[in-house]
Amino acid sequence: MRTINLQLKALVLLLVFILGYTVVERVDTVIVADSVQRATASVISDFLGIITNSSESDTETVTESTTGELIDELGSILINTPAPLATIVTTTSSSNLNERTPTLICLPEIVGANETVIVMWACRDGAYTTTSDTIDTAGETIGSVRMQPSANATYDITCVNDITDVADTAATCSIDVAQPSIAIIATPDRVDYNESTSLSWRTTDATACAVTSDTDSSFERRGVAGDISSHSLTRDTTFTLTCETITGLLEKKEIEVSVRN
Repeated sequence: MRTINLQLKALVLLLVFILGYTVVERVDTVIVADSVQRATASVISDFLGIITNSSESDTETVTESTTGELIDELGSILINTPAPLATIVTTTSSSNLNERTPTLICLPEIVGANETVIVMWACRDGAYTTTSDTIDTAGETIGSVRMQPSANATYDITCVNDITDVADTAATCSIDVAQPSIAIIATPDRVDYNESTSLSWRTTDATACAVTSDTDSSFERRGVAGDISSHSLTRDTTFTLTCETITGLLEKKEIEVSVRN
C-alpha cells in the first residue's frame, strides 16, 4: 500500500511538472510571438510611412489585428502599384498628332537679293514622306536646301502621314529680300563763294545713315532721312551719304556741289 501511495505521489508530481513546463513554454511562445509581431509591425509602418508614438503607453502592445491591418494595407498598395515598365509606356492619340505641325525654318529671315538662304524642315510622328510647291524635299521627312531668292519668298512643306484618321500637316516660313535704296540731292548744286546749299536724303531698308563732307571733317548729320543746310562752302565739295542696310551691308551715294569764284 505504501508503495502505491509513493507511485501516486510521483505521478502527481510528474503531471505538475509537465503542466508547469507547458505553461512556461506557452508564456515564452507568446512573448516571442509578440516580439515578432512588434518587429513586423515596425518594419511595415516604416515602409508605409506611418508615424507611431514613442511613448510606452502607446507602444506597450501590438496586437495581431493591428499587424494584420498593416499587412492588408501593404498588400493593397503592392497590388495597386503598376509595374515599373508601365510608367514608361506612352500612347499617342490621333488628336495630338493632328496638332503637331512640322518644323520649317528659313535662315536668315532677311537677305539681299540673290543671297543664299537655308530652308530646314523636320516632320513629327507619323509622317513617312513630304511634298512641297516651293522646294525640292526629295520626299525626306528631315532635311535642308539652299535657295537664292531675288524677291520676298514663302516656302512650304507638307508632311504626309500614314496613320489612319490623322490628317497631313503643313508649315511655311518666309524670307524678306531687302531692296535697299538711298538717294541724296543738293539744292542748288552750284553756289557762290561762302554760301551754303540745302541737302535732302531719303532711304529704304536702311537702319542708320550719316552725311559727311570732304571739305569739313566736323560736318556730320545722322538719320535715315533728313533735310538740312550745309556748312559754308569756299571750294567745290562732295557730300557723301553712307547707310547701313537691314542686311548689314553698307551703301553709299555722293553728290558734288561746285563753288563760283
